[in-house]
Amino acid sequence: MPTGVYIRTEEHKKHQSNAMRGKPSGMKNKHHSNETKKNMSLNRCGVKHPRYGKRHTKETKEKISKSHWKGGRKLSTARQTAVRKQFGFIPLNSCDQDGWVGHHIDFNYVIFIPEELHKSVWHSVIKNINMNLINDKVYEWFMEYYFGGL
Repeated sequence: MPTGVYIRTEEHKKHQSNAMRGKPSGMKNKHHSNETKKNMSLNRCGVKHPRYGKRHTKETKEKISKSHWKGGRKLSTARQTAVRKQFGFIPLNSCDQDGWVGHHIDFNYVIFIPEELHKSVWHSVIKNINMNLINDKVYEWFMEYYFGGL
């Protein structure tokens, strides 16, 4: 088959039309002939593919399973829990109002702040992304709320 840009000619369109005459449209109800099935099992050189018709042994399946299996939902949850376990929880204030959430200013210390303030800057303690920015806003809010903006 030629590579590159392929333009269908009128002759090709007629050939395809004749080949499809009497067959259902689309791939939904199309059944392959025995000759087509045979050709599908061959590679480009006309040689039968070495894996065609073979099955993995039980030992091989176990090796594949061990090397590729990611653990499923239970292990995924355990991984998320392990990430969270590296955080401590030492609150620096009490949760006075509804709608307040805990903000880790580092891996151990938590300040309860309004949720809108917490969502105002995207941040990550683990990756140390935008932590200086969000912590400055939290400290300003903390001083204003508890000490009246000394």
